[in-house]
Amino acid sequence: MSNNDYILKRNSAIEHGDADIILDNMYSLYPIRKHAGDYSKLENYENITGHFGEGFCVPIAYSMNAIFVDNELIDKYGVNTDKVIMVEDYYRMKQEMKEKGAKFSLNGTELHELINYYILKNNVKIYREDGMLTVDKDIMVNTINEILEDMDKYYENNEIKVNSENDYLVYDMNYGKNLTYITGLPAMNTESYRGEPIIENYTIAISNEEHTRTASVNELSWLFINKNSGNDNVYKIAGSLFGDGFQCLVYDEGFGVISNSDFVMNYIGFEKNGNYTGKKSVDANGNIIRINRYYDKNSEERLFEMMEKSYEALRIMTSDNIYTDNFLKPDLRGFIVHYILDGKDGAGENVLSTSIDEFITNLNIRYN
Repeated sequence: MSNNDYILKRNSAIEHGDADIILDNMYSLYPIRKHAGDYSKLENYENITGHFGEGFCVPIAYSMNAIFVDNELIDKYGVNTDKVIMVEDYYRMKQEMKEKGAKFSLNGTELHELINYYILKNNVKIYREDGMLTVDKDIMVNTINEILEDMDKYYENNEIKVNSENDYLVYDMNYGKNLTYITGLPAMNTESYRGEPIIENYTIAISNEEHTRTASVNELSWLFINKNSGNDNVYKIAGSLFGDGFQCLVYDEGFGVISNSDFVMNYIGFEKNGNYTGKKSVDANGNIIRINRYYDKNSEERLFEMMEKSYEALRIMTSDNIYTDNFLKPDLRGFIVHYILDGKDGAGENVLSTSIDEFITNLNIRYN
């Protein structure tokens, strides 16, 4: 059975009350959102962090990326920054580096981050108005024009290398060096940190946008309950996913937890005052063993600050952030990418305006 056939049969089962619980990604669950249950009925609902129980599905785990940015390159361009920052600060830092002479290769990741910078800078959003999805057209046009001007000003030959060998790395051509570490790492879990990278050599940037469509950790990490379920125990059964035992297992598997219960927070290394001091275990003699024993104190403190900032970012997300902004941002970014790659940037304002109208129409066909 193909995935499309499965989705059709699954959605039919939901509509006819023949399925109770589904685990899938948020994007896949969106078309059946009107059949979503009342998650406040979940056992352990009080454990769910922030506003994550207020939409059509609920994550059972969460992931944010930690981008490790090379301090040597930051210093070479005379840019000052804190050692643990959020992704919007990282984008602004890169802009300052470009203003001071940095020449980044315009590969897929660089284009992605450039577009993200201007989306955040100009507060470009897809939003609902009178029940329909739309965008502020003037802001959208201005944002795309700013991106194109930036490409002309700061990128050699304005050539996009979208399928280059190191497409996922930000590369500075002046010094022949990668700006970012060679692999992605989690910001909400320290279990995979075993001495690499060397923390003191990097500034840590936390990306608080979960990649709900593509990241493998999230393929089955969102819970959906059918409001027409005839199973009296459905909320009790599903609620076990937010219990202390399961959420501790989530962390042990390398993911971020969605529970804010005292037990889970203590288990992963948070004190009651909100400070992170590292996950600990106890040996046979009752001695506390530090799990994060691979780094010196200064490096460890940076990882601890990363954990504090990422879980705080999780707590303060609004329902709009979770269920509209972050969910629809890939569509917004995708439109801009394709507009640029299709070579329409020299076609004039009328073509751009028409393209935005078509984009809005397609959004409403897809999501309404």
